[in-house]
Amino acid sequence: LHGELTINLDGRSLSLSATEAANAAAITGTGNVTLTGLASALTADLSDIAAGLTVTAELVSAGSQTLSANLSTVDTLNITGTGTVTVAQAAVLKPQLAISVGENATLSLSAAAAAGVTITGDGDLIISGPVSADLDLSGITNLAFAGNAIAVDAGKTLTLTPAQAHDVTITG
Repeated sequence: LHGELTINLDGRSLSLSATEAANAAAITGTGNVTLTGLASALTADLSDIAAGLTVTAELVSAGSQTLSANLSTVDTLNITGTGTVTVAQAAVLKPQLAISVGENATLSLSAAAAAGVTITGDGDLIISGPVSADLDLSGITNLAFAGNAIAVDAGKTLTLTPAQAHDVTITG
């Protein structure tokens, strides 16, 4: 982060835009941070938010958007709206990031980006391969694979429900 303002929450809660957070020098302490307007800051570097904070980012999707932000300090990403959010290869996701995809939204990401991430919600999820790490997608309601196919690397496990695997070509 490149700003000069340091915010110490000291057990409090704070709501600010993702742009404001990216422009702060640091957000420190303990407490809860809600980042709004991530759709307007798709390339934001949010890496200077302290690990002791619980961080939720809100992204209201519209149209087709590419997310390449550094979300290495974000615990929860809530995607709502009616658009498609594609997670770019350049994006940095926190291990064990929890992503919720709202009913009319679509999330598209690679199998590599999905590894270690928990994805829930009633929205659509599109996964592109190959699967190069163990990946459990069995909790996803509306799952599709790019090209209706997915490759799984040797020694790796892709966990799907029978309904998710129906009519999908799985190779590897």
